[in-house]
Amino acid sequence: MFWVYRASKITILHLEFLSSLRMSHPIKTPDQRLRVFVSSTLRELAVERESVKKAVLGLRLIPVMFELGARPYPPRDLYTAYLQQSHIFIGIYWQQYGWIAPGMSVSGIEDEFLLSENMPRLIYIKEPSPERADGLKRMLDSIMNTDVSFKTFSNPDELYSLVQDDLAVLLTERYELSVTKLHSQDTDELNQQIPIPPTLLIGREGEVKEITELLSGEAHLITLTGVGGIGKTRVALEVARQMKSSGSRQVCFVPLDSIEKAEDVPAAILRKAFPDAQSSLPPAELLVQLFRGKSVLLVLDNFEHVITSYPVVVELLRQCPDLKILVTSREAMRTSWEIEYALRPLELYQVVNTGALPSFEELSPAVKLFLLRAQAVRPDFKLTPENYDTIVSICQTLDGLPLAIELAAARMRLFTPAQLLPRLEHRFDLLKNRAHDVPMRHQTLKATIDWSFNLLTPTEQRLLCLLSVFNGGCSLEAVSAVASDHPAFDKLWDFPRQSLYINDAINVNLTAGTGEAPYLELVESLFAKSLTFTSVNKFGMLRINFYQTIIQYCRERLPELGLEVEANYKHLIYFVYMAESNWGRLKHDNAAEAYELYDNELDNMTSALDWSVTHKPLLGLRLAVALEEYWDTRAMTVDAVKWLSTLLDAAAKKGEENRRVMFVARTELCRALFRIARYDEAWELAKQCAAEARENNEPYLLADALGMLCIVNSYALRNENKEALLDEAIALTRKHNYKMRLLDLIQDAAADKIFSGSTAEGLKLAEESLALSKEMKAKRWEAIAYALLGFGYTLGGNPEKGEAGFHGCLRSSADVNDQMLPVYGLLGCVQVALLNQQLPRALTLLGAVQAVVERPGITIVPVAMNILNTLMEAVNAIPEAQRTAMLNQGRKLHFDEAVQLALHAELSAVAS
Repeated sequence: MFWVYRASKITILHLEFLSSLRMSHPIKTPDQRLRVFVSSTLRELAVERESVKKAVLGLRLIPVMFELGARPYPPRDLYTAYLQQSHIFIGIYWQQYGWIAPGMSVSGIEDEFLLSENMPRLIYIKEPSPERADGLKRMLDSIMNTDVSFKTFSNPDELYSLVQDDLAVLLTERYELSVTKLHSQDTDELNQQIPIPPTLLIGREGEVKEITELLSGEAHLITLTGVGGIGKTRVALEVARQMKSSGSRQVCFVPLDSIEKAEDVPAAILRKAFPDAQSSLPPAELLVQLFRGKSVLLVLDNFEHVITSYPVVVELLRQCPDLKILVTSREAMRTSWEIEYALRPLELYQVVNTGALPSFEELSPAVKLFLLRAQAVRPDFKLTPENYDTIVSICQTLDGLPLAIELAAARMRLFTPAQLLPRLEHRFDLLKNRAHDVPMRHQTLKATIDWSFNLLTPTEQRLLCLLSVFNGGCSLEAVSAVASDHPAFDKLWDFPRQSLYINDAINVNLTAGTGEAPYLELVESLFAKSLTFTSVNKFGMLRINFYQTIIQYCRERLPELGLEVEANYKHLIYFVYMAESNWGRLKHDNAAEAYELYDNELDNMTSALDWSVTHKPLLGLRLAVALEEYWDTRAMTVDAVKWLSTLLDAAAKKGEENRRVMFVARTELCRALFRIARYDEAWELAKQCAAEARENNEPYLLADALGMLCIVNSYALRNENKEALLDEAIALTRKHNYKMRLLDLIQDAAADKIFSGSTAEGLKLAEESLALSKEMKAKRWEAIAYALLGFGYTLGGNPEKGEAGFHGCLRSSADVNDQMLPVYGLLGCVQVALLNQQLPRALTLLGAVQAVVERPGITIVPVAMNILNTLMEAVNAIPEAQRTAMLNQGRKLHFDEAVQLALHAELSAVAS
């Protein structure tokens, strides 16, 4: 138990009375007081033993301490005799297990604990304990599996307070129990027995404090909600124990998991709360009479399956003003009396890697829980630098759900964390509890989810299973699309892309005719039943999120419900629709919001692509084409090459043909190949695309193919038929008013001039491209134009104007959170800093550029790589130790920090 009474509440009269309870009723002299036996190892806990001694003496009790003097008896005979003459047992444990005497199988401190079986016992465990002996770990594990409660402490002063408080409350409770037995046989006596949890509560201190404060204030009904296995019962028990210990009110705990019908709830509460009550009144009316006038906290555990009995709860509150009720349920009652308190999963934060293993106090609650439960089944289990990240991943995979984490930790008997993590893909077969005293619904992870799923209506079950195809959540519009039967699923709209940069409007609305309204109530119901949760991004977009454990469960149910193909097909179509509808926004003023949308849905779109390879590769190609621009900004061009290549091959093998889709996809692949420095492949593919476009008289597609050849010529320094290709491409785009491709080509020409020495001509073209990109509100091209201006002015001998251009590149890139273009802005800032003899600034920024360029899958164009190599040669003249230190400082910067450092000179000038 957890007791919080102060010693001043206890009088000598109480103590003398309690002493008399151990015998019939002999008259005691004042020196015959209660004796408190203190058990611990001697040397390591010497200071703590002294604190306990002072606490016991402060209550005018007698401390019995084994080391108080040598006696001519064997040690075991001596402490056995002391125990037999004592009334209360206190055990203090830290790291040492103690000495095992000859002929004994356990140490003295464990033997003392076993001999104290019939005494009230208070156990205190000192933490942290990094070197706890295996024998003591085993002993503490056995204590945790009994009904003996324990507390942890960290220093002698804390132990002193705990012992005084706990002894005081223990004596008070014994006194009240004895008075009740001697003087009362009333049938309205409240049953205050609270189940004793076998394990310590981890990571819920804040929630317990908040709920306790609410119940101590104006709140009359709190419903503690959360998904199955999140720990609602455990938190409710702790709240009940603390309120009972504080003496603020009586407490009654009523489990309802075995009650099958809502109409049986009043009788179940009556049987548990007032077991001796007898009356001809109906149970609900009798409960009102018995609770009226009593200051009670009534805990109703596991209420969701009998939630229709909520009028009983409301009536009790209405007629019993001193009654407070705490309910645990996977769903709120939705009454005006109710405050819903939703439990979230345990925190999963990971300590920043400083090279050292985090201390126990620094661990996230989820990892702490895993570690303690793993040590309960395998005392030698330790947190190590090698297994720490894997344990964090296990907790993340299991959504931070305490039950799932406990079940996973129990598997440390058989597996290492590294062996367990991949097996969690089949978590429902793996995560089972072998303890016989655990409720059936908590004995396996599957049983816990079964309990919640079976309480849903068939319509809710169908919707939840359909939604299991989503990864990382979804919008309400996506729910409507996947759940509805829209005609677009039978006959898809035409491919809207005419070229790389021309996109027609999509004249379809997947929620038209069905809308979101039919699903609002269903989604809200799933949310109310703690099966989903919501979040809002910085643009105010509402998102429906799912626990991965629930998603995995429902995915396994999809085939048996015959929904697997339907759900995945609708999921794919929805994201084709979303990507094709929003692709054009990636180039406009509201691009940041569009990129945020793509960021949110990346996991969904990736899983849709994965399914499409086998089932609908042509649809998958449409999605990949709409994603290429996004992949490029996020430095994920390797993904673009993988998906475009895979889906082109899959469509060809499957015989799915759509000439325009295939052509645009090949042109996008050409661009992606260029981005990852596969220049020869990009060149050959662009030549094939140009030939096909000429043959089919497709001017926009021809302009795209010629444009790709010009890009390879200009930036990759191929210089093959350069002038003729550029002239033809520019003439073609001007003729057909293909502005986006013209913008590309002007920038290609500007780059060619700037990096080949014709700086003045290049700057003129770069200025033209900047004006055109601003006119078209194309932020990425604006960033490129600024970068070209920066390099042009710097190479032309005007580093001040050059730096302004590089700053413009960094700002425009930031508007769309581009992950690649800022590298060129940073590279230019290094160039300017070296010209200005700002060596620390130049080297720090150069280190940041190196860190980005060396990441797998990241490449910069050869003209920029030449500049980087030249800069590296220039700084080699700086002493190695100084150079290396500053480069390493830059490598450690977060990308955004490097950008801010590059902008710092400009920001300072503005401020001054």
